[in-house]
Amino acid sequence: MIVDATGHRRETRSRLRLRAESLGGEFVGVECVCSDERAQRGRVEGRVRGIPGWHPTVSWEHVLRMKGLWESWDEPHLVVDSAVDPPDVVLSKVSAYL
Repeated sequence: MIVDATGHRRETRSRLRLRAESLGGEFVGVECVCSDERAQRGRVEGRVRGIPGWHPTVSWEHVLRMKGLWESWDEPHLVVDSAVDPPDVVLSKVSAYL
């Protein structure tokens, strides 16, 4: 099972871990960041999700609000930075971590 979510709260990550373990799996945390705020904003504002019934994207203000709610990880996990590495390198890092 792969969950693509903000996971901004420790409690949420803990529930995901318990769910994975209850299904006989293992929780592997991957934190995806973009250290270049200008690049991140451009990606957010230029994105079109293509999901019927959903907004094309979230606002930059929403992204900033969520950043303000972020609770740091208190357990081992992988951090990948899309401002540093292209998608194929990020995928290789995640695959190696798994």
